[in-house]
Amino acid sequence: MASLRSNLQKALFQEDGERLLAVANVKKTLKKGRELYLCLVVTTTQPVSARIWMVKSEKENSFSKKEHYALRDIRSVDGINPRKDNYINFIQTLQKKKSFFIRQLFKFSNANLPIQKPEFVNVSLPVDTLPSKNGSLNEENFDGDSKTAAELDTNYQPISLKEENDFRHLLEKANLQIGQARQFSSSLNDQLSQLDSANLSSIMENEQNVAELIGLIDTAIELAECVEKQLDEYDTLLSFVRDSVELIEEKDSLRHIEQQNNKKLATELEDFVYQLEMVQDQHIEALKNANLSDPISINLCCRAARIIDHFITKKSELNSMQAYHSRIEMLNKITSEFVDRFYAHISTIFGNMVRGFFDCFFLSFSRSLLVLYRNIFYRL
Repeated sequence: MASLRSNLQKALFQEDGERLLAVANVKKTLKKGRELYLCLVVTTTQPVSARIWMVKSEKENSFSKKEHYALRDIRSVDGINPRKDNYINFIQTLQKKKSFFIRQLFKFSNANLPIQKPEFVNVSLPVDTLPSKNGSLNEENFDGDSKTAAELDTNYQPISLKEENDFRHLLEKANLQIGQARQFSSSLNDQLSQLDSANLSSIMENEQNVAELIGLIDTAIELAECVEKQLDEYDTLLSFVRDSVELIEEKDSLRHIEQQNNKKLATELEDFVYQLEMVQDQHIEALKNANLSDPISINLCCRAARIIDHFITKKSELNSMQAYHSRIEMLNKITSEFVDRFYAHISTIFGNMVRGFFDCFFLSFSRSLLVLYRNIFYRL
């Protein structure tokens, strides 16, 4: 039955995420046909749910699922009612499997169905370890060999294909069959005893080698500690070197910035000095001693005025210097005096021009009157 349960688990339920808890041979009618199995399965994912599957055996040792019922949909389980057994009959030769199946069904129903539990009729209960009110387990003695006790384990997990192949390989090496479990266990115990004896003998023979190995290990540990100390010292030195390199890089960066600033300052100073030197003393004297009646003096004044205007309107980062402000104040004073002198000169010129215009106008007007009066006189 264990091999049947393993085959059913692998063939039908493992891929669907279900675990087979119990299986029993049943039949629906009295006619002979292919074997039917009633399987109690639970899901391996949360929340856990239970189903009862009807499985039919097919050709070539294969199986197929036919129909299933949810555990919560079952209302009653009658152990001996012949009228109901006409629908699903347990094979009588497997009475123990029938009882085991019903016990598993009863135990899982009590553990996982708080309500809508099926009613168990004509069934001897309790027959398995059930949780009591204080959470302890009530144990019941039952007849059966170790194989039946193993089937009562609800935490059954089928072995993998690799484990099965390894197990069969061990059996082949021991020239045993699957049914010869006792002989196989005895053979394994003998081999284990031989291995233990061989290991003890090897340890006793190599006691000196083990002592030497331990001494070498201790020496290696001491050397490792020395190396670790040296590595710590190197780490400290490297940290100091790293900090020094970072400081040097920072200083180099600052020096580079300082050089750029010095170059920029030198350029600004050269331009500023050039602008200051453009306004020479001869330009200032030309504006102070300007003779606006002399064309040469007028040209010198125009040139000096352009140079001074360029200096005043020139924007620079050094315009806030005291020398610049002093120079600007002096030039403003000179230009103000020149503007006053130029204004007075222009005013005089325009005044003379106006007086000359009016003199010419009155003279021509007087002559016109004399001509008019003379013509009138001649007519009279």
